[in-house]
Amino acid sequence: CDTCARAKHSRARKPKESQKRSTAMFEQLHVDLADCTRSIGGFKYCCVVVDDFSNYCWVLFLKQKKHATRKL
Repeated sequence: CDTCARAKHSRARKPKESQKRSTAMFEQLHVDLADCTRSIGGFKYCCVVVDDFSNYCWVLFLKQKKHATRKL
């Protein structure tokens, strides 16, 4: 039956090394803006920026979302 064939199907192997999508630093950045609990300094948001080539990570703390464009 179809269900038995799917249950016996093996998964494709995951490549040992992931392929980088960028060839130089700052060519591709991944940015995430998250709502955090309010800190002692009054910061409510955090912006996480990751460089795809070097995997270097920056964390910026913001009081308002609109400040994210000023920091970047």
